[in-house]
Amino acid sequence: MTEHKVTVLDIQSTKEGILIKCEMNWDDLADPFPAPLAPGNLYVNENNRASVAELHRLVARSGRNVTFERFDLYDQKCPVVGETYFYQGWWMPEFMDAVMDEAATWELRDYPENGDHDHLLFSYDTIAAYADITRGYFNTDYGWATIPDWEAYIRDDIYRLRQYRAENAIPFR
Repeated sequence: MTEHKVTVLDIQSTKEGILIKCEMNWDDLADPFPAPLAPGNLYVNENNRASVAELHRLVARSGRNVTFERFDLYDQKCPVVGETYFYQGWWMPEFMDAVMDEAATWELRDYPENGDHDHLLFSYDTIAAYADITRGYFNTDYGWATIPDWEAYIRDDIYRLRQYRAENAIPFR
């Protein structure tokens, strides 16, 4: 996944989290962006992968200015207004599609003992009858997800993406 420079313009606290407004400093900022802008992370720099702030949900975008929301109120890490950091998104479009598809049905099952394998949604780890991960949730359109990933992203919607779409009806890219 591509890394880009981001300058923090403003930070605001809300009752549910922190809003982080940034300017995206890159030339290939397409509209819509080809991958979800959030969830993601701000890092110190390209050589220092220390996390400055997790970015859980995109709440606004106007040109190069974007506003992210972070929900983890226990994580006290916060970027500094005026500083430039490196941004990296975590998800591919198919991850977001799976989370946003409320009509999708998922079935908990064991991977078949057929000598084959698949790669898991969200992690790309291997699932197979012979692998460390042998059981997960399966959907015909999106493939396999680990039980913890399915519970967090699909069932519990920890980044509140479906809730936000229902309330605001804006795109995520």
